[in-house]
Amino acid sequence: TGHVYSAHIDVANLNWFNSLPKSEQKLLQQSMIEAAHYERQWNRTNEAGFLAKLKKAGMIVDEHPDIASFKAKALMLKDLPMFQEKRTKELLEKFLEATK
Repeated sequence: TGHVYSAHIDVANLNWFNSLPKSEQKLLQQSMIEAAHYERQWNRTNEAGFLAKLKKAGMIVDEHPDIASFKAKALMLKDLPMFQEKRTKELLEKFLEATK
């Protein structure tokens, strides 16, 4: 269904980051964007090989799932109380925007 993506998330102490000169902050941010693009391309390039290994080991892989049904069921999750908290909702919206 493409609903799982194992991204690598880089984190840093905000006080440390803010203590860096603006030029280094910008360099670090740009480097993380480049690293994210590299990781996504690497995953796309290697996914078929990973799936082939899993199939060879006996895993059943549904290559044509009913995505519409999956989306319909997942859509109701956005109404859960945990996603209504302002900061959580904003973060979720940022994640969703980043996947477009």
